[in-house]
Amino acid sequence: MSDLTRDDFIQALKDKKKTFEHMDFENMDLRGIDLQGLNFTGSNLSFAKLTGNRMTEANLTRADLSESELSGCKLMSANLEGAILRKVDLTEANLTGARLQRADLRGADLSRAICAEADLRGADLTRAKLSVVDFRLANLGRANLTGAMLRGALMRGADLREAILEGATGLEQQVSPAQTIESPLPKAKDSQRISTAQPPRAATTATPIPASQAGRTQAMPPGRTQTMIPGSILTRPAGQPAPPKTAPRAKKYHPPLRHIPALIFTSSGWIRGQFHVPVMHGFLDFLNRMGELLKLTDVTLPHLKREVAFFGLRRDSAIMVIPDCEEDLLSLPTITGNAETHQTSFLMASGSVSGNMTIEADIRVSDYLGQGKWVVLRDCEVGSHGGPGGRSKVAAFPLLVLNTSSVIGTSDESLVS
Repeated sequence: MSDLTRDDFIQALKDKKKTFEHMDFENMDLRGIDLQGLNFTGSNLSFAKLTGNRMTEANLTRADLSESELSGCKLMSANLEGAILRKVDLTEANLTGARLQRADLRGADLSRAICAEADLRGADLTRAKLSVVDFRLANLGRANLTGAMLRGALMRGADLREAILEGATGLEQQVSPAQTIESPLPKAKDSQRISTAQPPRAATTATPIPASQAGRTQAMPPGRTQTMIPGSILTRPAGQPAPPKTAPRAKKYHPPLRHIPALIFTSSGWIRGQFHVPVMHGFLDFLNRMGELLKLTDVTLPHLKREVAFFGLRRDSAIMVIPDCEEDLLSLPTITGNAETHQTSFLMASGSVSGNMTIEADIRVSDYLGQGKWVVLRDCEVGSHGGPGGRSKVAAFPLLVLNTSSVIGTSDESLVS
């Protein structure tokens, strides 16, 4: 289907089409369109413009994305297994948990991208730009990193077993031998070898060295040096056993978080608390992706007159969230194409909400509401809920995030009483 146009594609989305296998999107401008969860298996997306798009959990298996513009894209948990990504622009993209096994990323630019927990086994990253990439807990086993630029990359917990690192720069001080099994470290220099002909000065109670060994130079294995640490084999008093070797405890990776205080309306009334959102996630994505419980700290429960340090709020019980912070901290999705603002009202079980909703110009409100549970409203009025402090009058808020699964119905006319 080489003659597919942007309008055709948008119409297909309006018709609830989710599968676009083996289609031709070459050179197409798809910016500003929500591609979350769509199936592009084997499709041609080369030279496509996808900057900033949400492509969470999209299926791009064996798709051709060579030289496409994917900077800032949200590709969390996307399937890119076997995809062609040669010379693609993935700067500042979020690939957390993405599957990129055997993907072709030769010459790709992933500078400042987030690839934490991504699966890159067997991927070809020859001469890729990987500066300041977050590879923490990523699997790079058997990946080809020949000539890759890794200055400032975060590699803690990354698996580099059998990876090809010839000519790669920036890993000198980051990779431990345990991460690079079968990838030997450089040999020790002569200055790193220890001669046992003379005992080290700090070893006042050194184990006597047999005369038969005097004058011999014992070099350490390649990549290792012998240091004069009290209690080591060179300084340990005679007869004292060596201290038991203990394996270092594996540290669980915790992504950096930002704190978002908020007022939350629930089926039991208003509560106040603080969300802890990973810095790589926008607040809307965070609400749409979390599990059964929304975890809050420093929580106030006005109806119970209680304050608790931690509270797990059932997702379906949260009706709306009113952030108590600057909007920049929320990292809300931006629409890069044509946009329209709709005055929209929602009827709830115990009241109504009215506000402005900005969406892609070619998407109907009803279609947009079917794409995700949580939506952003600005210049809002909330009525008949009994606002903070027990007030029952209409309350105004500059911005709120609404859970549409709790909505009874919607209209473009005001429902606030």
